[in-house]
Amino acid sequence: MEGRIEFFAQTSKWVVVKKLRVDDTVKDLEIARFLASVHETMDRKMWEYMSSILDAEKLDGIAAEVAGAVKGKKGFEVKGRVGEEKINEALARLKSPKTTAAIKELAPTKTAVELGKAYVFRRVLEFMGFPIEVDAKLVEKVQGELRDAGA
Repeated sequence: MEGRIEFFAQTSKWVVVKKLRVDDTVKDLEIARFLASVHETMDRKMWEYMSSILDAEKLDGIAAEVAGAVKGKKGFEVKGRVGEEKINEALARLKSPKTTAAIKELAPTKTAVELGKAYVFRRVLEFMGFPIEVDAKLVEKVQGELRDAGA
């Protein structure tokens, strides 16, 4: 069976075209990698466009404080081992009125606060080393390992 997956987006500031031709020789992981790549592109741009109402840089600062992260050469990260205690502390700070108040200061509406919370939650997990989305490069690495193993 033959098919294709296509993603096309065009705005005044952004154009992206991603295509994958699918036939019997295309493995499921290749499709997964392609879809992860599309998702990464959409996710990054979605938050970029959301920046018109929410300052991502300031939200990153809130997330860093919650996670106990510091800014390094590769962005924010938590130093040392991220164990149960650090995770519990971060989750408690994430749900605290102080964090909600900090997000409220940046959000123009009550509903925008919820968007801000979603962003901060995701970033806290990322800073602590728990990405919640599949990385296309990771899928590609798995493909290579399986290929090397003869699977």
